[in-house]
Amino acid sequence: MATITRPGGEDLSAIATQPHLYILNGLSRYPVVPLDFSRLRAAPLVLGRNQEAADVVLPSPKHAVSRRHAFISYRADDELAILSDAGSANGTRLNDQFIAGPVPLLPGDIITCGDVDVLFVVPFVTSVPLRRPPNLPPRQYLEDAEPGMARLEVIASRIPSLRVGSFCRLTTRHTLTIGRQSGSDLRLVEEGEAARVISRRQAEIRWDGAGYQLRDPGASNPTIFNGRPLVAPTVLKEGDRFQIGSTVLRFRAVRTPVAGGPPVKPEFNTTGPAPVLRYAARWQLHLGPRTVRLPVARPIMIGRSKDADLRLQDPSVSRQNTLVRFDPASGRFQLFDRGSANGTVVNGVAVGPGHALKPGDHLTLGEFEFIFEEWPPDRLATEAVVPLTGPVALQLEIDPDGNLVVAGTPDKLPEGSVLAGIPPMAARPAVEPVSQPAPAVQDEPDIDFDELAGKDLDELLVNHGISLLVGGNQPFLLDDPES
Repeated sequence: MATITRPGGEDLSAIATQPHLYILNGLSRYPVVPLDFSRLRAAPLVLGRNQEAADVVLPSPKHAVSRRHAFISYRADDELAILSDAGSANGTRLNDQFIAGPVPLLPGDIITCGDVDVLFVVPFVTSVPLRRPPNLPPRQYLEDAEPGMARLEVIASRIPSLRVGSFCRLTTRHTLTIGRQSGSDLRLVEEGEAARVISRRQAEIRWDGAGYQLRDPGASNPTIFNGRPLVAPTVLKEGDRFQIGSTVLRFRAVRTPVAGGPPVKPEFNTTGPAPVLRYAARWQLHLGPRTVRLPVARPIMIGRSKDADLRLQDPSVSRQNTLVRFDPASGRFQLFDRGSANGTVVNGVAVGPGHALKPGDHLTLGEFEFIFEEWPPDRLATEAVVPLTGPVALQLEIDPDGNLVVAGTPDKLPEGSVLAGIPPMAARPAVEPVSQPAPAVQDEPDIDFDELAGKDLDELLVNHGISLLVGGNQPFLLDDPES
C-alpha cells in the first residue's frame, strides 16, 4: 500500500490499516478519518461543512454540503456501522443512490454528501488499493454478496424528503420499522390530513429464519400489499410492492443465502394436529386474522401492548394480559394471567395460573373470545390460518359513535343485553351493525402498479370495502408507551 501523508510529512499508513473513512475529493487537507467503533456506540460521527457542528468537516467546492449533512452511528442489533441523512438540503447518496433511511455500511461503500465522496474502508487485506471499491458486475449491488442482506427501494412518493430511487438495506438481525413515529427506520410523514392516515408504527420487516416477512404491528389502516390490504404476516418475494400513504416500496430479495449456524428448532409441531385459537365472532372483527396457530417452541404473550405476540386492540384487554405456554410433559397449553384487570376466563370462569387448555375451550380476554382447537393437517391446508411467528394484531369494529359492532346481528340489542350467555364488559349503547356484502371470489388480478401508485390510500381502501380510520393508531393511542 502506498504511504499516505498529511501536509507536514505525518505518516498515516498505520491509520489506513484500521477501519476509516477516506475522502476521495473536495478540499479536505486530511483525507483519512479513523473510525473508533467504541466511540460510535456512545455518539454518532457527524459529517458536514461546519467545523462547529460536524466531527468530520467536508469542505465543498460547490457549497453543496449542509452544516450537518449525514452521520454514522453504531447499531447493536447487527453490530454494523449505520449511515443516516441528517436532514440535508441535497440528500445523502450511497454508491450513487439516495438513501431512504438508516443504511448499514459495507466495506467499499462510497458515501456522497453534496459533491464530496467518502469511501468507507474496513481493510481486511492491506494490499487492496485504497481508492478503488470492489469491481462489481453491471446492475449488481454491493450488498448482493452479503449473506442474508436484501434491500427496499422507493419507486413512488409524494413526501418531499423521500426521493424516488432511494433505498434501505435489510439485515437478518435488525427489524426495519416503517411509520410516522420519530425513530422509525423509514419515517413516512405526509403533509396535511394525509399525515394522519399513516400510523406511528405502520409496518415492519423482519427476518424469520427463512425469509423477510412484512408485518402489520397494529396500524389503524392496512398497508396495501401487491394491490390488496395486508391482513397477515407475509413472506416477501423478489419484486413485491406495497403502498403506505403515497409511498410505494419494492422489495429486492437476498442474493447470497444465509449459510451455516446451529440447527433451528422448529417453532411449530410438524406432525399431528395443529393447535389454533379461532376467533369466536362475538363482535365484528375490523382488522386481523380469524385464526392463529400457536407455537410449541416458545411462550407467547397476549395483550394490548405493542410488544405482545398476539395484540388485542381494545381497552378491555391489559397491556400484558395472558401468557400461553406449551408444557412438553403434559402435551397441553397452559395459561398464566399476568395480573390483568379483567382476568383470564375459560368457559365463563376465571382461571388460575397453569390452567391447561382442552380442545373446544372458550378463552375470553376482555371483549375478545377465542375457541381453542386442534386442526388436522387436511383442515390446516384448506383454511386460512396465520402462524404466530411474530406479532399479529386484532382490532374490533367500532361504529361512528365509538360502540362495538355486534357480529351477525341484524337488529338492535337493548342496552345491557346478554349475548351468548356472556354480558359485555361495560354497558354500551345499542348499536346498528353495518352490513357489507361478501366479496366475490375472483382470480388474482393483473395489477397495474403505475396506476396503483397514482391512487390515494383512501380510494384503494374503499375499493376493497375497508373503512378508513383517521388519526394513526386510534382510537386507543396504542403506540403511546403509556397506553
